Amino acid sequence: ALFAGIPIIASDVNSNKEVIGEAGVTYPLDDAIVFHNKLKHFVSQTERNRYSILTKKQSQKFRIETTAQKYAHLYSSTRSSIKDSHQY
Repeated sequence: ALFAGIPIIASDVNSNKEVIGEAGVTYPLDDAIVFHNKLKHFVSQTERNRYSILTKKQSQKFRIETTAQKYAHLYSSTRSSIKDSHQY
């Protein structure tokens, strides 16, 4: 949904809020009334458009290029730390 620009309504379990960021809304897992109210929120074309922009922005955090770059930096800094700690 993030990469398609679709607003997200997700239960507030595990890391859903972290993943969707400002690109959607969460609701308590077993609360159908709150879910219904959140769903009504997206009926407005203005709200759908606003969240569509936010989902595309949020999806950039999960692009393969971004993830690969973060891992490369992590490995590089870890390698440097290990190398520095073994110098006498």
